[in-house]
Amino acid sequence: MAQAIKDTLPYFLGAAGPEQALRQHRLGDARREVRAAQRKLDADLRQREVLDTNGIALLRLAQSEGLLRDVPAALDADTVHALLRKALTVPPLAPISSDVGDRRQELNEERRTLRAQLQEFDAALATVDRWQRRSFDFLGELHFQVDRLKTLDLLGPERDHDTDVCPMCTQPLEHPDPSVRDIVRLTDRLSEELEQAAGVQPVRQEHRQALQAQRDSLVERLKTNGALMKELMASDEDMTRLQEQHLRAAHLQGRIAQTLAHDRRPTDDVGQLRNALASAQEVVSVLEERTANDDVPAETERRLADIAADMTPWARRLQLGQSTAPNEAGISFNSLKVVIRRPQGRLAQERVGSAKNYIGYHLVAHLALHTYLRRHHRPVPSFLALDQPTQAFFPSKPRDASTVPDADWSTVTEYFRLLHDVTELNEGKLQIIVCDHANLPDDWFQDAVIDNWRPENDGTRNALIPPDWLT
Repeated sequence: MAQAIKDTLPYFLGAAGPEQALRQHRLGDARREVRAAQRKLDADLRQREVLDTNGIALLRLAQSEGLLRDVPAALDADTVHALLRKALTVPPLAPISSDVGDRRQELNEERRTLRAQLQEFDAALATVDRWQRRSFDFLGELHFQVDRLKTLDLLGPERDHDTDVCPMCTQPLEHPDPSVRDIVRLTDRLSEELEQAAGVQPVRQEHRQALQAQRDSLVERLKTNGALMKELMASDEDMTRLQEQHLRAAHLQGRIAQTLAHDRRPTDDVGQLRNALASAQEVVSVLEERTANDDVPAETERRLADIAADMTPWARRLQLGQSTAPNEAGISFNSLKVVIRRPQGRLAQERVGSAKNYIGYHLVAHLALHTYLRRHHRPVPSFLALDQPTQAFFPSKPRDASTVPDADWSTVTEYFRLLHDVTELNEGKLQIIVCDHANLPDDWFQDAVIDNWRPENDGTRNALIPPDWLT
């Protein structure tokens, strides 16, 4: 918008004729074409740089995952895209199908069975050993007793005597002693039992050896089972690594495919874009040479100075800030803003401050600009519409400004007096339309009132929107 105003304002001020305005318009278009060509070239270069950087990063990843080999260190854009497309054609290592889970379950079941059998054999061996120890204890005690009984053989042939009488004191015995014959028979029977027990020992020993051999076989099978489990775990880890590598490669190929599918790589040649920029710059140079002799900027400044000649006294009349002599108010063509020219330098209007100054300076700028346009018969509509130019001097949204006791009525009157005088100055060639809360009693003000949208004493009122429209 600002550039459009700069392009057309010299023509409307009369600083440029139709041909000059056309050249200025063409110059503005050419400069816009230069900026557009420069932006397109810069965007193309940035996009190529981003695409090449991402493509090279994907190529390095593809090389690390085994999808590509011998990727050159120096790569151009075409080589990058060719290698990326090649990486999509390389099938990644397929995951190895294996019954590792079933085999692991079989080995675990076998290990549990072997451990249970080993516990049974350990219990059987413990029982055999326990009976062996008890047998040794029993046989030892039995040998001891037999050896004691065999000492009776040292007494020689047995003589019969009364076993109910003590042989020493010849007193009768309450419990008769066993006879020598009974003891000999007991000794013989015990000796036979010892021989039978001695015959059982080799059988029991053979049974224990058989149990021990079977246990040793179970231990070996458990060792074999453990070795197989370790091999299976190692194989499982290798397969897991292969599967992870397969997933990484597949994911990388997906990224490459997405990059190529969404590749917005510019189809224009960089050289063509540079040539287009150079051509646009050449057109600007030619137009600048043609418009240099027009001296439009200087002529525009001279006309803005004529406008400032009206702005300055009107700003002093309204007693605006920084408007006293030797300061001058004017319009800057470069910034399209109201400025205050002072001996110590320019001051932007927004730095003056206060709503009164903001509204006042813009008011005098519009009045001076339209007065200049009417004075020089420029092709611009000859009316100015203002909405509440005195709002800075009243509270927000008053129903009737005449009822506000603390309003600055002298300043309000001066604002409207300036509007009245400017219309008189333009001799009816400028129409000013004002909507405001103020309602001054002066005749010159009342003569200018077209509609009064305030309620009457009986409550009736005229309004921009008729009340019967709302019912």
